[in-house]
Amino acid sequence: MAACVIRFELLRGVIGLGSIRLAGLLSGLILNVVLARSMEPAAFGSLALYLALIAILSAVSSGGATPFLTRGVATAVAGNPGRQTAPVPLRGLLLLLALGSLLLAAMVYGLLQAGFLPPLAKADGEARPLSTSLLIAVGLCAFGVLAMVCGILRGAGKPVAGDLPSNVALPVLLVVGIVVFQPLITADPFVTFAAYVGVAVVVSLIAAACAVGWSGVSVVSPAARARPDAPVALLRTLLPFLALATVGAASMHAGTVMVGIFAGEEATATYRVADRVAALVSVPLVVVNAIIGAEIARGYQAGDAQSVRRLVSRARRISIGIAVPLCVGFFLLGSDLVATLFGEAYSRDIHPTLAILATGHLINVACGSVGLALMMGGHERLVLREQSLAIFVALFALPPAIILWGEAGAAVVVAGTMALWNIRLLRRLDSTLATAAGEARGPGHVG
Repeated sequence: MAACVIRFELLRGVIGLGSIRLAGLLSGLILNVVLARSMEPAAFGSLALYLALIAILSAVSSGGATPFLTRGVATAVAGNPGRQTAPVPLRGLLLLLALGSLLLAAMVYGLLQAGFLPPLAKADGEARPLSTSLLIAVGLCAFGVLAMVCGILRGAGKPVAGDLPSNVALPVLLVVGIVVFQPLITADPFVTFAAYVGVAVVVSLIAAACAVGWSGVSVVSPAARARPDAPVALLRTLLPFLALATVGAASMHAGTVMVGIFAGEEATATYRVADRVAALVSVPLVVVNAIIGAEIARGYQAGDAQSVRRLVSRARRISIGIAVPLCVGFFLLGSDLVATLFGEAYSRDIHPTLAILATGHLINVACGSVGLALMMGGHERLVLREQSLAIFVALFALPPAIILWGEAGAAVVVAGTMALWNIRLLRRLDSTLATAAGEARGPGHVG
């Protein structure tokens, strides 16, 4: 009976959150299509580079807030049955977010001034490094708040509400803004980036106010408020999550940034389109992960390793069943799809890059929720070691691969490192759950 309930709740959650993710994907895809068709490939490539850069930097500035808050809120709620109150150090997180955003924006300004990053120029060709850096600082704060909102609501058992701001509200408002102000925005990558940041700020403020009210999360516990070293202790606790979020974002977006630096704007545009389309293969796993994170944390807290194993196994089967047809479709019709959506300028020579990236995402789905399951069980340092190894290999392999083979070379490195860390984490998860199950049975158990 319990297994049926778990299966039903998982299926209902997949349908509900899947609808939200699908709406967000369609809005995001429409946004990229409108921008790609309205801009020259070089201008779109320049904008894509900075969108990827802010995605990586926001993972650093937010300090891995999503998994940290998911685990913290879920554990607090589970430890207080009947109460939906979880004391979380939000003040400390917001302070760290603001300081980190300013430091990262200053770093970007230095890189722009030194010529290590290509400038995000206005339509008239004028480079504005200071304005770009200020936009990045504000955008990092906004995306950090969205990460906190997502973690709070996932931990409180409201994953659909947690995904609404970033996956639906943000892309939908951007699409509407692009349509309404199309002549102004799409003619100027700098203004387009500014609009992107502005919408993110508005969405994050509304989402934060709603999240605190919906979840019943208190700002900080009395014990934490009384500790003089609370910010330092919080930073120490966050470090593994921060490193994980940074490594994860780098593994997702390093290809776009590296192609932009070593191969130019037009190659960046082609890689960005292939990357966005291929990422659809991993969407089923992303949806399932958003649903089962809190349940896995509660399973570990109860010492039920078998429940965690069953949950991860069912999530993997659901994800693979949807991902395989998508991957096959991209192999057969990927170039035609890109030409239809983005235009012929983006479909030329894109098939190898798209096919390689789609294969990497399929391997990711086939391995399942390995990183999430280990993190929710308190093994984030193990995940960090494996992902750090993969991104270390990627950062050294990407420049020569891009110089020799362009965006297809970047795709080979990105897909290969994605497969490397997923396969290694799958083996680690199996051994971890086997050990936990053996300890739960006890040394005298025979079975």
